[in-house]
Amino acid sequence: MVVAWGNGNEAQMQQLATAQVITSLTGHSKEGGAHWSQTSSDAGAGSVFVSYENTEDGSVLNLRVQNQVVGQGHEQGVVEANFE
Repeated sequence: MVVAWGNGNEAQMQQLATAQVITSLTGHSKEGGAHWSQTSSDAGAGSVFVSYENTEDGSVLNLRVQNQVVGQGHEQGVVEANFE
């Protein structure tokens, strides 16, 4: 998801994430760029939580991937995105 956003690939983003997530990401910046580095991941409550830090400005992006959606082979498994 972060790579697709970084490249501005909206078609791939639509396959991987909900409309709400895409709106959140593209509202932050149209293209994410290459400066996002994964800093952590954790699992619990049926989800995987992944954090990325922007190496240019220090902002943090947190994503939640819903295990059941991805495990069943469905698209749009990234169901939440927020910035710190």
